[in-house]
Amino acid sequence: MRGSYSSWTQVKSGVPQGTILGPLLFIMYVNDISTGVSSTVKLYADDTKLYREIESIPDDTDVLKSDLFRLTEWCKTRQLKFNPDKCETVRITHKQDTSKESYTLNPNGEVIKSVKSIKDLGITISYDLSWSDHIHNVVNKANRVLGVKRVLGSKRITEFSLLYKSLVRPILEYTAPVWCLFLVKDIVLLEKVQRRASRLALGQKRGKMHYEERCAILKWSPLEKRRLYFSLIECYKCVFSLNNLEFQDFFQFASKRTRSNHSYKLQFKASSCNCYKYSFFIRIVKEWND
Repeated sequence: MRGSYSSWTQVKSGVPQGTILGPLLFIMYVNDISTGVSSTVKLYADDTKLYREIESIPDDTDVLKSDLFRLTEWCKTRQLKFNPDKCETVRITHKQDTSKESYTLNPNGEVIKSVKSIKDLGITISYDLSWSDHIHNVVNKANRVLGVKRVLGSKRITEFSLLYKSLVRPILEYTAPVWCLFLVKDIVLLEKVQRRASRLALGQKRGKMHYEERCAILKWSPLEKRRLYFSLIECYKCVFSLNNLEFQDFFQFASKRTRSNHSYKLQFKASSCNCYKYSFFIRIVKEWND
């Protein structure tokens, strides 16, 4: 209540919210969470991911359950706890998954909800590694933000263009090298947002001018072209060790080169599965070599 104060109490642990040292101290506090866990653990702030390749049932699933139990015991020791409502499991596979395996945070705990897709650092990852769910979420979010046109009114092209490039386009391009599209329906759905934005910027109705002409007037590049540009930049960083990825883990230089090729030509890898064929480390090789 306004004007009232809480009574004094003893605080045995914790860090005041908003401090500079708070995040660093928290990371130090949870940094040993993977001790004794045989599956892979990935941490980002207060998000924890645990995953394992299931090659044999029940051997691998039993190990995964044991690791979940170890995480629960770690939490008890550290006086922390996972929120069961925010915990989910997802099986990533192209095989017909007939298993009914369930997982809990402890042997007698509540079963963790199983889902077909999961959001990780702003990216929606589906069980079959397709990107349709992610694009659907991105398009819905971008269209909501595109409502700034109502605030600006008409005939303010420069201001609208600046707001679009600052507020809407980053939503459409966030982590684009990771999920670059290959299904036509997804490519079209994403480009529709910029098509609509270009009409709003110029105050035009459908069919008055071609999309390419509007982009030329606004000096916008098509989103598909920009995604290729960002992917080539990321490939350049990998080749010249400008990011934290180990080049040899994902690429190798081509053994045969001709006079028409450059000295950084990459070896192409054949693939039959679409989710692998169109993944960043496979699809970018041809574009980079060209």
